[in-house]
Amino acid sequence: MIIQVLISTMNQQDIKKLIKEMNTKSAVVVNQVTENIIVPKDIRTSLITAISIKERGLSKSRNRAIKAATAEVCLIADDDMYYVDSYENIVTEAYVRYPDADIITFYVDHEDPNHATKRQKEGRLSLLQTMKTSSCQISFRRSSILSKDLTMDETFGTGTDKYMGEESIFLFDCHKKGLKVYHVHDRIAVLKKENESTWFEGYNKKYFIVKGAVFYRMSKLLCPFLIIQFSIRKKHLFNDVSLLKSIRLMASGAYNEAQL
Repeated sequence: MIIQVLISTMNQQDIKKLIKEMNTKSAVVVNQVTENIIVPKDIRTSLITAISIKERGLSKSRNRAIKAATAEVCLIADDDMYYVDSYENIVTEAYVRYPDADIITFYVDHEDPNHATKRQKEGRLSLLQTMKTSSCQISFRRSSILSKDLTMDETFGTGTDKYMGEESIFLFDCHKKGLKVYHVHDRIAVLKKENESTWFEGYNKKYFIVKGAVFYRMSKLLCPFLIIQFSIRKKHLFNDVSLLKSIRLMASGAYNEAQL
């Protein structure tokens, strides 16, 4: 089974060094650069495709990588992680074990134990269970994604006003199109200790408004339920924001999304 890692990065001047540090063997790298950065030359070999382009938006980057990929199975990756030596064997064995799987998510560890997450139970994931998934855990059969015309929603994700939720929207869209999503609890990669969110600034007004828009985009029908359950589950993290206010702010974000 041929496997490619789809890497999104920004202002990267030494792509070969990045690939080595991430311990990947076959990869598609989309390197988004800002106006004042010299654009490196593209790389195209039998194992590596690297594209540098002056644009912004994580979902745009993911979509470019999917389009440029050629492998049977792709892994979504960020540039602040590295893969275990046996990741290709782990992924291949998972797709052999679950031959009907269109998407398989894996366990990604963290160098910082304070950010470590519990391993999910292995098996088929329900619609709501996919909400626990980070983008760097996702692998997919490229043919399954292309056959259903599935892409990342480019109006969501880092680099846009609605700066989060693109992976949850993507997985919800996959479910809606009938694709089968599984989780395998084997570890395939590790997030670096210095990994920090580039968008999370706390549970402020903007956060709740964007979260409401994400929930509406995920499912118009389930949106009210998603808003209420999120507020109840996460209330202990909201500091000075009341339960009712968090619900109201998310509802306003959902309403704004509905008007588009």
